Amino acid sequence: MEQEASKESKMSDREGSHAWGAAIVDDAGRGPTVAATFDQAFPSGLLEWRWDFSKLIGSSSYAVFNLWRHPMARPIFSLLCGLVAGTMLLSQANAGEVTLEQGPNSVVIRIDGEVFTTLHTSKEWKKPFFYPVTAAGGIEQLAKDVKEPSGEAGLPGSRVLICSETAVLLVEGKEQVGLLALDEEVEVREVKRPWLYVPEKKGWVHERDVAPLGSTVTRVIQKTPMGGLDKNAPLYYDHPHHKGIWFTIDEVNDVRFWAEKGIIRNESVKINEPKGESASLTLVNHWLDKDDSPLLKETTHVRILADRTLAYDFELTAVSKPVTFNDTKEGFFGIRLPNSMRENSGGGPVVNAEGLQTTANCWGKPSLWVDYAGPVGKRKLAVTIFDHPDAFKKSRYHVRDYGLFSVSPFGDKAYTNGVEPEAPLTLEPGKSVNLRYGLHVREYTGNADAAGAAYKKYLASPR
Repeated sequence: MEQEASKESKMSDREGSHAWGAAIVDDAGRGPTVAATFDQAFPSGLLEWRWDFSKLIGSSSYAVFNLWRHPMARPIFSLLCGLVAGTMLLSQANAGEVTLEQGPNSVVIRIDGEVFTTLHTSKEWKKPFFYPVTAAGGIEQLAKDVKEPSGEAGLPGSRVLICSETAVLLVEGKEQVGLLALDEEVEVREVKRPWLYVPEKKGWVHERDVAPLGSTVTRVIQKTPMGGLDKNAPLYYDHPHHKGIWFTIDEVNDVRFWAEKGIIRNESVKINEPKGESASLTLVNHWLDKDDSPLLKETTHVRILADRTLAYDFELTAVSKPVTFNDTKEGFFGIRLPNSMRENSGGGPVVNAEGLQTTANCWGKPSLWVDYAGPVGKRKLAVTIFDHPDAFKKSRYHVRDYGLFSVSPFGDKAYTNGVEPEAPLTLEPGKSVNLRYGLHVREYTGNADAAGAAYKKYLASPR
């Protein structure tokens, strides 16, 4: 790239002699790198500059300036390069690019090259789910975190999760696949972007394949959790069925899918739009009856926005017999936050669209959105769940001080402690119900104003 830029930097043969300069910003936002040459003089203060987007080398963006001679050429050019590079960086940050990479049992979702989340569909699990889920800027934070020891197990430190089935490990100059497992937790001790050194592997993992725990808003899944821990311990682990972001409910014809007493089996994942300012995929899942036959067919369309919003459009169809969704608080669309974000462990604030605060006051009430903030490592992050107004009825929030955060249209009696009657829904064979929710992740900046803004953007997003 710099060789190409230097070609542009050469003096023009045009009479009057002027200089060309190129400001280069790479897609990861790690610029600008400026290549330029100047003459010492340049007449009468005339300054002409132009954008030239026709010169694209690889995936870099160029802003090319034509500067007439002037004694102030160098400082003016430097100033313009900085301004334009900053503008381009802001444009990239605002627009962003979402990319989807499909593996045999997963889909990795990246935003501007950084892991946002990974969809898990393997049959080793009792349901599909997204995990881990991250805020922007994770690698930048990781570069700071490696300067200190990670501390006791369960704290983020400089630990990362492997997020790709084909994660690359660079060992002695050779890139190797198969040495890192999906969801494996490793510690990074050096950052030389885009490579991260993992001592226990004696090699370097690529930043595109990891989620730094210091920027992750989902609890780390433990397959063999330790028992007997105090609830404030970093590795304290309850409700093992709370995995990442999921969509289930108890009491579907008496099958308790929420508690993973029933299986939701993924049948297919289709990527509709693999990249862009947003991207999308469609899942087809079968909710299995007690005899392993399909009870419900779930068709879920997920759109991923570059501002780290997941927009869900669910359709549930009864397959061969009537299906009843009974009254329960255990559902429907949820996330399990890390222990550090829990309200009962120093997390919060928790606030809804009406301004109610705390989990106790937001629990069981309908609202357009609820925002749950809390510390993660050295950052303070926030997760907002959205209820779309086009759903068949308003939903209520199952938001707890121990980190459970979900929303459901069922459970009127359970959520009101019996004040309202049960309102079960029965689908006859072939009939469907549609639900729409969203989830947004961001840096917390001191109030929930950004949650309301993100909700408006979510409503305006294409389906």
